[in-house]
Amino acid sequence: MLFYLARINRRQLVFLAPVLLFMIFMMVKFYTWEDETYYRFTEEAIPAFFYFILFFALMYQNAWLTGVAITLCVLSRFSIVSFLPFFFLWLLLNKDFKRFAKTSVISFGLLLVMFIIPFFIHSPQFFLGIPTRYAANLEAVWRNYDYDLKSISTLGLAYVFGYSHLTLMSIVSLILQIALPCAWLWLFFFLKKKHVINNGLWAMAGLKLSLLIFYNFIAMPYIYLFVVPTLVSYPLLLAVAKEPEVGLAN
Repeated sequence: MLFYLARINRRQLVFLAPVLLFMIFMMVKFYTWEDETYYRFTEEAIPAFFYFILFFALMYQNAWLTGVAITLCVLSRFSIVSFLPFFFLWLLLNKDFKRFAKTSVISFGLLLVMFIIPFFIHSPQFFLGIPTRYAANLEAVWRNYDYDLKSISTLGLAYVFGYSHLTLMSIVSLILQIALPCAWLWLFFFLKKKHVINNGLWAMAGLKLSLLIFYNFIAMPYIYLFVVPTLVSYPLLLAVAKEPEVGLAN
C-alpha cells in the first residue's frame, strides 16, 4: 500500500490528501477524547480509515488496492459483505475481467493468509457461531433500555420496529440488501446505453448505499457504530466536488 501511495500522481493526491488528513485528525480526536464517553474507547476510526482507502481505490479503479482494502474492511466489520457479490457481478457484467481477476485473487489471497489459515481453520465453530451469539446478546442490550430505544439518543430504524419486531426488521433489511443493489446494477446498465458512466463514482455510490442499508437496520444501534457510515460519506462528496462536471453519468 505504501509503495502505491508513493507512486500516485498529483491528480490523485488532490483527492487523497484531504481524506488522509481528515482521517488522521479523527483518529487522534477519538483516542484523545477528554470526556469519558465511549467515543474515546471505540475502534470505529480504524474501520473508517479502511473504508476511506477502499473508496479511494474504487474512485481510481485500482484493482490491487481495491483487493487490499476489501480484505481490511471484511476483517474489521462485516458491513461490506452484502455488497461484495454485487460488486464482483458488476465487474463481470461490465466485462472488466482483468480488474475482476486481480481484485478477487488479491482479496481472497490476503483473506486466506491473514484469517483463514491462521485462525479460521483452527476454530471454525467459533466464527460460524458468531451470528448465534450476536442474536443471544440482543435481549440483554435491549433490556438495558427497558426494551424501548425511543428514550435514548440513537440512530437507525431499530427503535421504529421495537424489540418484538426485530425478526421483521431483519427480513426487511435482507430484502433491501438484495433489492437495492440489484436496482443499482440495473440502473447502471440502463443508463450506460445512452450515457457515459463514471465507473469509479458509481462503485462508490453503490458501496455507500449498501452501508446505508446495513447500519440503518442494525439491531444493536449503539451510536458509535454510525461513525463509519457517516465518515465514509466524505470521500464520495469530495470526489463529486473535485469533478462536478463529471457526476455519475453524462
